[in-house]
Amino acid sequence: MSIKSILCVFSGERYDLNALSTAFTLAREGHARLRILHIAEPPILAAETLGIGGYGFATYGGATSVDILEKGARDLYSSAIELSREWAGKNAMTVIQEDEGAHPDASRTTVVFRARVGAPAECLNAEGRTVDLIIAGFDNSSDGDQETIRAALYKTARPLLLLPRLPGAVLSASGFPQTVVLAWDGSLSAARAMRDGLPFLLRAKDVYVFMAEEDGGYPAQSHEADLTSYLESHEVFAKCVHIPRDGEGVGARLLEKSSGLGAGLLIMGGYGRGHLEEAVLGGATRHVLQHSHLPLLLSH
Repeated sequence: MSIKSILCVFSGERYDLNALSTAFTLAREGHARLRILHIAEPPILAAETLGIGGYGFATYGGATSVDILEKGARDLYSSAIELSREWAGKNAMTVIQEDEGAHPDASRTTVVFRARVGAPAECLNAEGRTVDLIIAGFDNSSDGDQETIRAALYKTARPLLLLPRLPGAVLSASGFPQTVVLAWDGSLSAARAMRDGLPFLLRAKDVYVFMAEEDGGYPAQSHEADLTSYLESHEVFAKCVHIPRDGEGVGARLLEKSSGLGAGLLIMGGYGRGHLEEAVLGGATRHVLQHSHLPLLLSH
């Protein structure tokens, strides 16, 4: 299993450099094609006066979408290009900035920078379905904006690699951490995460499968033999670990145990119950996104 096409959602903020750096590392190590997507929100006044709305990089009123962006958005756009070029240089790559209507034929040493104006759901709906992996940052806070995360998970059917906006929170120098944890509950989203996470599981030295206690038992244990057999068929030899609740939620126990093992990546199904139900009742995905200092690979 390999990753040959990567989409990195990059805000242009320096706190998202973990995501950008990891995208370049994985592209370099895997000889993969990399596209950097900068999403700018439509300017409020321009949208009202010119009728701008939705996804695109078209011309409005004789000016490009970048021209009519408000100053803060234009500054982020410029920063995103500058930082992308800087990281490309560090990785012996070249950035091609797409002009209006241009579709460069990118090689594996060329990075395409593409800007879009619109909501994340609109932009990722069009951009995210033709890649192997989407990479983005997440702000690790209870009131953080998770629109990009939900859009990537619900709109693309692609795995989402999330890097915390914390100093030095990258996967590893090679992009593939030595210790990886897979959270397993037998759900459809967990099965997709396991399949999507194979490129990382295959490169890991130590793989742990966490099965959480539910209602006093371990319902996922019934899949244990089949799960380990599947992984072994791909030359992944995992250790299964049962995680008792001990009065805590599943998300808290996952993070505590992962940290204790020195894991560099947690792979799990995202929003298995749907984000609205998780927001009301609480859930493992919601807790992990609010508290994790680890990179996460989510599938829905």
